[in-house]
Order: sequence, then structure tokens, then C-alpha cells
Amino acid sequence: MPMLIGMIVATIIMVTAVILFARHLYKTADSRKIKRIIKKYSAAYEREVILSNGIGGYFFIDYLILLPSRILALNLQKIEGYVFGAERIELWTLVENNKSTKFKNPLEDVNLFVKQVADQLKFDGFMARVLFDSRSKFPKGVPEGVLQLASFRESMTAWAEEKLVAEATNKAWDELSILLAESRERCKKETG
Repeated sequence: MPMLIGMIVATIIMVTAVILFARHLYKTADSRKIKRIIKKYSAAYEREVILSNGIGGYFFIDYLILLPSRILALNLQKIEGYVFGAERIELWTLVENNKSTKFKNPLEDVNLFVKQVADQLKFDGFMARVLFDSRSKFPKGVPEGVLQLASFRESMTAWAEEKLVAEATNKAWDELSILLAESRERCKKETG
């Protein structure tokens, strides 16, 4: 009898572990897909970027991606439901399960980041985008500057095939890398 109880407990533990692992794979599928696409089509990339905004605060960007003729600043939005917004609207709306909530325009921060680094580095090949995961829907149209996961690979392919000013882009990337290292170090000192 004790052996039977041990087998039942072991089976329950194993089934629970499989269910938890399957849930984890489901929840992280979009993140893994994004990372694979970025690795395949970029010359280099940085994750979890911190840059001083020059007035005592910081910009936080999910990805900086080096492409042949541009540098892409990309923030991710993990939102489930119907999204309504536009490039120049301050508050966007999310509708999920018949509940409506407002959230700050996600393009603002990434656009401000791009404007600051473009001014600092005197390089106009920066591009700002916000990537929404597979659970987000845009029933009234996708705003300018927003990418959806379903078309992300196509966008990255097109940008990776551009071969215009790679030398200037690489120079800007190197200068930006120095700024990022300084900002990361300053942020660490300030936050302890």
C-alpha cells in the first residue's frame, strides 16, 4: 500500500510539473519568437537599455537593434485585448472582457528616446517602434509606429535587406554603446 501511495504522489508531481512547464512555454512563446527574429535579422542588439534623459531621469527601452542602414529602438507591449489608439493621442484604450481601460501612448517614450539620441549623435537613421504581442488586436487599424508580432518578421526582413549607409550606422552604434554604458553605470550608482 505505501508503494502505491508513493507512485500516485510521484505521478501527481510529474503531471503538475508537465502542466506548469507547458504553461511556461505558452506564456513565453511570443518572447522567444521575438528574440529569434531579432537574432536572425540584426547585426547586433542590446536588451533592457537604460539611457539618461539629461534631466535626472532615464529612458528604458526593451531592445536596440543594429540593422544595415538604421538603428531600431523597440519597446514591447504585452497586452491582451482590443487596442484603440493613434500616434498623436495621449491615452489609448484597451478593451478586454467588455472592460475598457486607458493607458499611456506607448509610442511617446520610444519616440523621445530616438529624438534624444539622434540629436546627441547627429545621426538620423534611428527608428522608433512599439511591438505588440500576438494577443493584441487593432480593430480600427494599426497606428503608425506600431508593429504586430504577425508581421514583425516581414518588417525585420525588409529592414535587414537595406544596404545604404552601413558605415555611418556602425559608427552611431559604437557611439551609442558608449553612452549606454555610461548611463547604466550612473543608474547603478544612483539606485544602489
